[in-house]
Amino acid sequence: LPRQRISYPTLTSLSDYKPTFGLTMMMTLTMRNLFSSLLISVALLSSAVSSLEVGDEVCGGGYVMDFNCIDNGKLLDTGDRTLSRPDKHTFYCLLDITSCVRSPFEILQDPVTDGADYTRLYRASNNTLLVELAKNTGKKGQCDACRSSSGPTTGFRAEVKGTVVALASGDTPPVIQVDQARALAAGTAPCLNPDEEWDPIEVPMDSGATTSRSTWVASLAVFMMASFWAL
Repeated sequence: LPRQRISYPTLTSLSDYKPTFGLTMMMTLTMRNLFSSLLISVALLSSAVSSLEVGDEVCGGGYVMDFNCIDNGKLLDTGDRTLSRPDKHTFYCLLDITSCVRSPFEILQDPVTDGADYTRLYRASNNTLLVELAKNTGKKGQCDACRSSSGPTTGFRAEVKGTVVALASGDTPPVIQVDQARALAAGTAPCLNPDEEWDPIEVPMDSGATTSRSTWVASLAVFMMASFWAL
């Protein structure tokens, strides 16, 4: 019997390739599984925050951003979108601009997918520990009080442990009292070992990093003392 010659199609470009039905189904199912996993991850993160109660101890980390820049929508010194490029946030903006350093600091959670915005995870009830940590972390010359000889020039990241003092309200994330804090390297996931003891941060007595409430209380105390001695 004469041999039959089998001819194979020649692909001249990728556009000539047409996947089989089985391969198409497999690719479709894979994409659906990835999308489902993403939705589950986002749901779990949202559930963890929404199930918080006052008094809960939490751990989290990410870029530290002042509410002044968050509310502005853009970083004051670079013009970048705040929740898109917190890595561009300078230590000068965070620590030396009065309207920024005196506004509440917040921890931004890293996005789940590339290109997505960062989300507001926690708000600090007091900036003191984070301000002092930022001074210790930022490279000398990047802010008036930056002390590190080899630290970053932009994008202050921190890992924090704290206690919930107020639940999320409107656009404001849960408010926590920051009990411990330490620098967090870029690309590093926070709270991998939450039971680990961290080195304490020494805060000078003359530290000016107070919240508006503590400043008001201090002013009221001075006023009351002055009124007493005037009697």
